[in-house]
Amino acid sequence: MSPPAKKRLAVLALLAAFILSFSPGRTLTVDGKSLRFAGDYLTESDAEWLCGRIDYYFEQGNYDKAGELIKTLESCVPPDFDTRAKCLRARYIFSAESHSRGYLEFRGLYEAEVAAFKEAGLVKPDAESSGRFVQISETIIDIIRTPLRTGYGADVSGLPRYASPTLHTGVADTHAWVYDLRWSVNFVYLINKYDPGRYSTARDTLKKVINEKRNYIAYYKDHSLPKSTKDRAADEIVGSVTARGAKMLPGAIGREIHRSYNFEGFKLCLPRQISIRDLASFAVSVTTVEEPEKVKIITYTEDGYVGYVGEATCKAEAQASVRDVLAYFHLDPYAWHPYLGKVSGEPDKKPAEEQEEGTEAADGAETPTGDETTLMRMTDEIPE
Repeated sequence: MSPPAKKRLAVLALLAAFILSFSPGRTLTVDGKSLRFAGDYLTESDAEWLCGRIDYYFEQGNYDKAGELIKTLESCVPPDFDTRAKCLRARYIFSAESHSRGYLEFRGLYEAEVAAFKEAGLVKPDAESSGRFVQISETIIDIIRTPLRTGYGADVSGLPRYASPTLHTGVADTHAWVYDLRWSVNFVYLINKYDPGRYSTARDTLKKVINEKRNYIAYYKDHSLPKSTKDRAADEIVGSVTARGAKMLPGAIGREIHRSYNFEGFKLCLPRQISIRDLASFAVSVTTVEEPEKVKIITYTEDGYVGYVGEATCKAEAQASVRDVLAYFHLDPYAWHPYLGKVSGEPDKKPAEEQEEGTEAADGAETPTGDETTLMRMTDEIPE
């Protein structure tokens, strides 16, 4: 090859390299945004954007979309984002699949970090390991502060006449914002064990959830027996629906408080267990029942008899926080005990003297009470 030809070839090679250096290379589109790659991995700025998008879908309660984007992230995660991707996967397991399995995933991430720095001959985490602890703890704190946003359908409405003396039992407006205080308490203790520097942040985050006042609304619908005049039908339905509603609606609101925070599990973390009946008793003290604003009069005809039936709905409202509930029963709202129960992957209950994390009654078995429950609580003490 002649020298001029070699020179031209060299220039073309340099030009090709120059063009390739500015080539966008592999791209990926997520929610209308084109993400860029550096080799086999996302660029760090776009990986950060993708993580933020996943957090957004968790906050919206869209776990299917969050899980889909986590898979995308895992397929091209930059090395520096490996721990963050694992934390997001653990959060998905907790939120969408199993609280106990998600808890174990986070505990496993902590333990892996402990094993790594000990294997390196260190007695405490170095800067890099500490940074990974922060990522794990911050993800857990996000779980504590973010409601699961899982709605519940009313469990009683329009029961058959033979099962209910009225058309409808008291039904509360269902809340989409649902927390699980039992697992929030367990997470606070987990952070204290592995990352005590963030214990106070986790505890304060849970306190905020417990202190937050929420509005509850419930309705009760009823109808009168046939009356000879419209006025008599209206008078009877206003009195009966309000009187009956005053008895039934606090129970509906207590039931909704119970569901909104998983008191069934949270009560095992308290010095005294609070039942759904207790919550109904509390709801009586904070519930205001209003007389119906409108009355519907229906003409009733049977065998030549013409009468009038009144139909109306009364409304009850209450404003309360979990702190209000606990104070009502003379409990310190911030005195918690962790309670794991039997979590996925854990061995069966060990003898009390060996036990670190208790086990929970199997499905269908009675919930342990008294000394039994105390034995099944974790023994770690957390400073106030």
